[in-house]
Amino acid sequence: MMRLFTLGLAFSGALMAQVPEYLPLQVGNQWIYKTALGPPQVVSVVRQQTVGGNAYAVLNGFAGEVWLRQSADGVLVSYDQNARAERPYLNFAAEERRSFPSSVHPCNSSAEIGSKNFSGTFPLGDFSSVALVRYTGLTCADAGLTADYYLPYLGLLRRTETTIAGPRVYDLSYARINGTVLVATPETTFAVTTDRTAYPSGATVLARMTLRTEEELVLDFSSGQEFDYRLLDSAGEVVYQWSATRTFLAALQTLRINREKNWTATIPLTNFNGQPLPAGRYTLDGYITTTGGPRYRGMLALEILAK
Repeated sequence: MMRLFTLGLAFSGALMAQVPEYLPLQVGNQWIYKTALGPPQVVSVVRQQTVGGNAYAVLNGFAGEVWLRQSADGVLVSYDQNARAERPYLNFAAEERRSFPSSVHPCNSSAEIGSKNFSGTFPLGDFSSVALVRYTGLTCADAGLTADYYLPYLGLLRRTETTIAGPRVYDLSYARINGTVLVATPETTFAVTTDRTAYPSGATVLARMTLRTEEELVLDFSSGQEFDYRLLDSAGEVVYQWSATRTFLAALQTLRINREKNWTATIPLTNFNGQPLPAGRYTLDGYITTTGGPRYRGMLALEILAK
């Protein structure tokens, strides 16, 4: 799946520019990097900013907040808000092994493309056509970047750096690029979703809980009830509970989940007496009623609008 995703985007991108987009900067894109020395690093494109007619993607991650854009000739530039000027970030159009100025890390003043066809094994798979960036111009005694590995239309696959504690490696383990999610290892996810975030008085909420897993899950229940929803007001008081008016089989149940399971319900925005709830902010609490207490749970904010 990863190979098809990359090749498909590479083909469409090649029609638009000769230099591939090594760092896709669309808002919502996100990358998570695992390292043996410390917590994971989350890098996200959080918004766009326009200055002087240039649109910049605001990247939040390794170096805090960075404003980036890729020029038509394939040079990635950053906008320095203090100097109110652009600085070279990475030059993917540069010839291999030719030094260029870089502002990726404060301890490195320059970099070079070691290869644009590097082949290697990464947590997300085996890849070729990787751009290997080597960092030079070290200005700090015991810190700085060593190398980055970029895959076209996906982004940074691996980063290596020197720290006071020794070498450190960051490997991409999760990526969400233009709505497509890629993971390096099997994951289990649980989410509560609703059809809207704000509702008129007297409306109903279409709610769904989704449990996804790469491996089979076995869930045990003390009755025929598998899930429940509660609605809480701004004070944290329960004003509605889905199961309050329902009866369930009084027998032990076992549920096997392969890949995905969904639980849906219609939640009226009323109290236990059936009266419409007043305008205000509420929280929808959804959970799976497994034996021994909920193992999967999620909450969402809702708002009831004034008439």
